[in-house]
Amino acid sequence: MAVIRYNQIGVQLLARLMRAEVEGDGKLGMLMVGNTGVNRLHIDHFEFTKITNLKEMIFQSPGGFGAKQFIRSSSEGYKFLHVR
Repeated sequence: MAVIRYNQIGVQLLARLMRAEVEGDGKLGMLMVGNTGVNRLHIDHFEFTKITNLKEMIFQSPGGFGAKQFIRSSSEGYKFLHVR
């Protein structure tokens, strides 16, 4: 298991990210999102070379995370919106 440096703000941001990304998928889904984020801090890959902490990982642009967003329309069911 990877060990990273963290602070309280990073932990809170990671928790919010995990919930926003896969709230409907339960604890296992949230765990996988958290693991992916932590792995981005350890991997030696050109897309993630400048990431040094949780906040930078979460707000990475382009290539960061984005929560699914949807609206409900009574006549058309659910419509998914593009991530902002």
